[in-house]
Amino acid sequence: TSDIEVIRWDEHLPQQALYFRNERQAVLYDAPDGRVIEFTLPEWDYQLIPDSIDGDWMRVHASTPHFCSGDPAERETTAWIRFLDERRRPTVWYYTRGC
Repeated sequence: TSDIEVIRWDEHLPQQALYFRNERQAVLYDAPDGRVIEFTLPEWDYQLIPDSIDGDWMRVHASTPHFCSGDPAERETTAWIRFLDERRRPTVWYYTRGC
C-alpha cells in the first residue's frame, strides 16, 4: 500500500481562509480577466474567503482587518482573484494551524 495522497489545489484551497503570497499578486478583479477593483489590502491584515472557482480564477469575499484580530470587518468586497499562476502554482497561501 502507498501512503501518498494527491490533493488538487482547486479542491483544497477553497476550504481555507486565504492570503496572497506576495503584494504584486494582490489584485482584485470584477470578473475573470476583468477590470481591476480598487480595494487596498493592508499587508497581512486581511482575509480572502473563497466562494467559487472558474479555471485559474476564484471568487472571494475580501475583508479587513484579519479575523484573528477579533475586530469586526471595516471594509469588505466580493471579487475575483487569479489563484493559480501560469505554471499552475498557487498565488495564495493559508495558515495551516489557524491564528
